[in-house]
Amino acid sequence: MTSHAPSASSPRSVADSSGRWAWGKVGLAASAILLVAWFAWLGHTALTKSREPVVSRAQAAAAVVVVVAELDGTGDSANPQARVKESLTTPSPPVGQVIVVKNLPICTGFGGPGEYLLLLQPLGEGEFVVVGPQNSPAARLEGISSPKIYRWGPAVRAQVLRLFTTAG
Repeated sequence: MTSHAPSASSPRSVADSSGRWAWGKVGLAASAILLVAWFAWLGHTALTKSREPVVSRAQAAAAVVVVVAELDGTGDSANPQARVKESLTTPSPPVGQVIVVKNLPICTGFGGPGEYLLLLQPLGEGEFVVVGPQNSPAARLEGISSPKIYRWGPAVRAQVLRLFTTAG
């Protein structure tokens, strides 16, 4: 009886198997190179990412008074008195004035004494509250979390300039 299966020495079976192996090795090597390049890019972006906080656009839009203030406090709680270092909006208290920010002790973002961006709503003469999370069409956020303050630095300054500078 004769066998109809191709023999190992037949030209067709040798070309198919060697061709598959050659292209398979090239594809595997290309995939490995792309995977290593992807990991290198991810590592680079993770290492060079800014660690500065991102100022909330909704919180900034709801703020009437925007100031940079010197804060004191202990632990993760700031004292309610703040000395204005820089006024960033027109209806702001003058530089040097001490203001009372009623909800400052419960705000998140305090990391020790220093200068902070405060996005405020006025209550009365010299009294303010930090603007809290704003409602959106999909969610009611009132009372869900504490208002946020931002440590003043170059990255926060750049964000504030973009948020409060109007195109002429």
